[in-house]
Order: sequence, then structure tokens, then C-alpha cells
Amino acid sequence: MPDAATPQRWTLDGPYHGMAVAREHRWVLAWHRDGRVQLLDSAGAPLAERTLPVAIAAADISDDGRIVAIAAASGKLYWFDRSLTRRRMDTLPAAPRVVALNVDGSHCAVALANGPILLLNCYGQSQGTAPSVRLVDRLLFADEEPALLALSEQGQLSWYEPDGVVRFSSHLALRASDLATTAVPSSLWVAAPALGLLRFDRRGESLPPGPPVAGPAELALSASGDRLLVASLAPELVLLTPGGEVLHREPLPSLPARADMDPLARRAWCLLENGQLQSVPLLSGKG
Repeated sequence: MPDAATPQRWTLDGPYHGMAVAREHRWVLAWHRDGRVQLLDSAGAPLAERTLPVAIAAADISDDGRIVAIAAASGKLYWFDRSLTRRRMDTLPAAPRVVALNVDGSHCAVALANGPILLLNCYGQSQGTAPSVRLVDRLLFADEEPALLALSEQGQLSWYEPDGVVRFSSHLALRASDLATTAVPSSLWVAAPALGLLRFDRRGESLPPGPPVAGPAELALSASGDRLLVASLAPELVLLTPGGEVLHREPLPSLPARADMDPLARRAWCLLENGQLQSVPLLSGKG
């Protein structure tokens, strides 16, 4: 449990398998493979806990914290509220690989292990199917517009309209591991451990790359796009500006598996490959 003497910095041993952040409230959804799920507040204290009788393949929480979607390896999609009370269960046509919710939880995307991406509303009603993209690793709804981005294990980067129509699709030269979007300036960021931080515009055209960071594995952007959090293979967390000014540097005890921060870049969360979940205050956050 977090150390009461240092409430601003905490580590939970888990071992955890996944995490997602309700950025508006600084809540963290953390889960184990065996079905245990916790919703934690900004100090790492549990707000709600639940154990599902299934193995969890993927999960997400809306930025406002109202909706939680948990995809079971058995092909079930469970919907919960912020108290982790179950609202509904849907049956998927195949085993899930990745799940993503938009900001308010009104839309959900589920990448299936056999290829296609299902687009659903918060009532479980189909909103379309995106064309097959094999082995999707990451899904992300663009905050400022109803669009979905997908990054595959093979380095295929795709941007979809709300009905699943492809806006653009590009194959990166080497494997990428994470992606993020920002409205100011309008751009898409991609972390590629062997290439660095890549940037694209909304047509899929390459922009000048981001600041040099060795081995970027995970990334997150502040709401205004003027703070960039990178979890690298060094391993460390680095908060910097798009121009490359380093604002905060934090060593990590293990390689990062996931990383995120709140919209004002005041706090970061990192799930490590050793199963630990860490949270640290960012010294150069805004406000």
C-alpha cells in the first residue's frame, strides 16, 4: 500500500497486468489477469474493487470515470459504472485483444484477435466495423473529434472515421509501441523505440519528429499539447516540451509497460513490466 508519510508518491506491488487512467479525476483502473479489478484514487487508495470469474484480456475507463469496459479472454464484454457495479454484458464474435473508450464512455472500440475492430455505443449497439488490422496493440479515440486510431504489432498505423471508414493507413518502417494525439497543434505522436518520437498530421503525412529521446516506449500528452510524457527503455520517465526542454526526469526500477498522465501534466502513472504500479508527481506540471 502507499506510504502514508509520502502521499504524493506511491508504489503498489500487484503484480498488475494492466492499467487505464480516468484523467479528469486522476483515478487509475488496475487489473490482474485472474479477474481482480481495482479503481484507485490519486493517492493509490481503492475506491472500488471487484473480482470477475474470468480472465481479463483488456480494459479501459472513460476519462470522466463514469464508464468501465472490461473484455474477457472468453469473448465477453462487461460494462461497469464507477463503483464497479455491472451494468451489462455483451458477447463478442471472437476473443478480444484491445478495448478503448472515448472521453465520456459513449463509444467503445474492441479489437478482436482475428482482425476486425468493433465499434459500439455505450448500450452495446453496433456502430460499424473497421476493416481488418491484424494484431492491434493500441487503440485510441481522438479527444477533439470522433475518430479512432489503431496501431498494430506489425507497425500499421490507421485512422478511422466513426463508422469505420479508413481516413488513412500507413506502415511504419519499424515496430512502434504507443501513440497519442493533440489538438494544439493538431498532430498524432507515435513512440517507436528504435526510431524515436514520430509525428504525423491528420492526413497521415510525416511532420518533423519530436524531441530526441532514446528508446521511447510509452507516451502521453497534456490537454494543450505543451507537455509530453515519455517512458523510455532507459528505463525512466521524462516530462518535456515538444521543443525538447526537459522539465522532469524520474528513473524507473523496471521497464515500462504502460504510462499516462493527467491533462495538466501534474501526475504520472506507470505500470512496470515487473507488475508494479507507480505514481509520481511531476515537478513541472501546470497550474
